[in-house]
Amino acid sequence: MAVIFALGACSFVEEQIGSDDADGDTATTQQGENGGEDGSGGDGNGGDGADGDDRTPAFDPSSSEPPVLTFARGDIALDVEPFSWCWSPPQGDDGICADGFAPDPLPGLPGEGPITLLFPVDFDFTLTWFNAETGEQLGSQELSGSPQTGWDVPVPDALPARVEVFGTGSGGDVIGAFALSS
Repeated sequence: MAVIFALGACSFVEEQIGSDDADGDTATTQQGENGGEDGSGGDGNGGDGADGDDRTPAFDPSSSEPPVLTFARGDIALDVEPFSWCWSPPQGDDGICADGFAPDPLPGLPGEGPITLLFPVDFDFTLTWFNAETGEQLGSQELSGSPQTGWDVPVPDALPARVEVFGTGSGGDVIGAFALSS
């Protein structure tokens, strides 16, 4: 098994995905370094909407790296590149692990309303929320969902918050983080 240690290996580029709303704010997404420029999170062949949200990241079963974690809220989609992961592709060779640190500053997901986690592989996810100013843990919850429907993400009462996501399933595990504001 090959092991890769990547320190701070996440880079993000903002991309406008919507028009200005009534308040003059612009919807944006943040792409990881391996994400596609079209918001699909990969090679431009993102989900087609037939089995769920059309913003589900593309998935290459032979890739040696896991797909991005996409958090959708209204017209905003935030692609979060896992900063630590172990991945054994279903149609590939040995697995690879990469250990890193969450980017600083974290990519942010603004807005109001429900949040859905989109991920093209059947995983079990646990989210942990922290107060963004004090670092105090606000709670933790296992999510219910599937690649076809997405996973519903509860929104903590105390905002702003740092959200850490841990996912595990067939093929490995992923860890990502983002900032949540109102």
